Amino acid sequence: YVLDHEILDTIPKNKQYDFSLDLFPKLMSKKILFSGLVVKDYWIDVGRVQNYLLANEWLLKNRSAKVVESSSTISGNAKLVPPYIIGKNVMVKPGAQIGPYSVIGDSCVVGVNSKVQNSILYHHTLIGDDSTVTQSIVSDKCTLHNGVKVLDGTIIGSGCTVENGVSVLAGSKVGPFVKIPAGT
Repeated sequence: YVLDHEILDTIPKNKQYDFSLDLFPKLMSKKILFSGLVVKDYWIDVGRVQNYLLANEWLLKNRSAKVVESSSTISGNAKLVPPYIIGKNVMVKPGAQIGPYSVIGDSCVVGVNSKVQNSILYHHTLIGDDSTVTQSIVSDKCTLHNGVKVLDGTIIGSGCTVENGVSVLAGSKVGPFVKIPAGT
């Protein structure tokens, strides 16, 4: 949205406030002129995890992405399922699977027999051995130890540590710098 700063001043602080449900009707009731733009291209509100992943999927599919930066090391028996993008200085260990519809940020490590499917790993993230990340977003500088399961629709915030054997249930939101102890 493009708004005059005076409009932003009318939005209440510390309260959930939706543009389409709250602001636009308010503007209409006050007869304040506003307009929209018809977009003929693909558009999606990426404010929800599933929509962000759908936008990522659409982009990878429509760009037929199969990108591995030359500085990355992919084990000979790792499986890369297109479409995917693998950043710089990434290490994908034996038996690991990347994709489909996955983006692996720079300087990540995906452990032995681990799977990252329809997910986004931000930079400097470590996925331990025998772990699975599906339809989720893992922010930068995270460490997911061995045997971790991150299930659909999850967001793990920056700098988190998820210890051995943890299952992060579908739809979970883990704030930044949280440590989840083993067996949780």
